[in-house]
Amino acid sequence: DKGQGIAPDAKLHVFDMKPGNGGMSDPGAKRLFASIYNNGNGAKVHNGSWGRSGRPYSSHCQDWDGSLSGEYEDLLYVVSAGNTGGGARTVKNPADCKNTFTVGCSQSIEEDLDSRNDMGLGYRTSWSSRGPTYDGRTKPDNVAP
Repeated sequence: DKGQGIAPDAKLHVFDMKPGNGGMSDPGAKRLFASIYNNGNGAKVHNGSWGRSGRPYSSHCQDWDGSLSGEYEDLLYVVSAGNTGGGARTVKNPADCKNTFTVGCSQSIEEDLDSRNDMGLGYRTSWSSRGPTYDGRTKPDNVAP
């Protein structure tokens, strides 16, 4: 039946990272991935559009990379590069972790360009965070509008 769409049995998982009236709370990789993974019966792709400041290859990244190369090795964590672009080394955790797939933002196609001197798809937006990471790895892994 064409009316079912491309993923009729898909499920949506939401993880609240802002409990109460406080700021965002980092749940830690193991807690976040366990809630998504559901003993191997849950999501295999997760999208995160959040970031945090951190030291170059922090313990936060070590936690995420260990989880994504260990117990949750068949889970793909896609994360935005961030919105602090303009210069080099502006990607933050978890976008700068080794086992996350980081996506930056390019400008739009010609008919959608605005007045900020946009030049087209071959160029990143001014606000999209950039690599390399502090230890020299290439990030983001992909760039798209």
